[in-house]
Amino acid sequence: MGSTDGRNLILIITTSFLGGMFKIIGGIIYSSKSVFVDALTSMANFASLVLTFVYLKKSYEPPDKDHHFGHYRLKFGGSIFTLMTYSLVGGIALLEVISPKPYKVSVGAPIMASLGLVFYLVSIIISKSSKEDPLRYYASFTVSEVIEGVTVILSSLLGVFYSYLIDYGGSVILTLYIFFELYQSFKDIIMKISDVAPPQPVLDNIKKEFEERGLRVEDIRMRYVDESRLEGHITVSVLKREEREEIEKALIEAKKDVLDKYNADVFVEFKERGKKSENG
Repeated sequence: MGSTDGRNLILIITTSFLGGMFKIIGGIIYSSKSVFVDALTSMANFASLVLTFVYLKKSYEPPDKDHHFGHYRLKFGGSIFTLMTYSLVGGIALLEVISPKPYKVSVGAPIMASLGLVFYLVSIIISKSSKEDPLRYYASFTVSEVIEGVTVILSSLLGVFYSYLIDYGGSVILTLYIFFELYQSFKDIIMKISDVAPPQPVLDNIKKEFEERGLRVEDIRMRYVDESRLEGHITVSVLKREEREEIEKALIEAKKDVLDKYNADVFVEFKERGKKSENG
């Protein structure tokens, strides 16, 4: 990471933390349940940002003696931690909203929520301008916080001038959204670790890269290792053993193009027609 992106990371972490702190002040000191629940999601988001970045950077490390195929799946650590933090936050928020005792929302609540939103917008702008993938990723990671922030500002503002029930309604909506996020995160993790195959057009294009070079593909099996990286197994049939040396160059070119175009690392197995397969 360059010095510019290093400074950007510090700014993103700082502005995200300050955004969450302003919301905590608005929720606790100025008595707004909706701002308080939003503050919980903001802090969960902040913690998830740090751990997601850590695991994302680790996933780029090259293979070693303990990880022969690389560290790509370590990035799922961020998703698992997000699931854990939102589970904790969801429980706290649920306890907060199941006891709707009357309360008075102070005008400081929407002000603090607005300041928190400003800091989140700054962090998004900084992350979008970064050249580093993990930092740019944070921009999309925090979009939901902006939507929640706008909702909370409106509900707390109406809670100040009309009724605390509007503010309370905002906290209920946000709590339900937390559990929706939990469901989405759980579904996302299950999908990522289930070795899902790429769409058929991608399989057809990978197969075409080999067949255009005169290689006869008998079988192809691919899986996603992470969101963008593929790995798999291809069986190429040959007429006789000597033919392997003749097609070696074509095989190397095909594997290189498949890696460049589809980010797919393939293991090729030779099968002499009429005989059992042989690794290659």
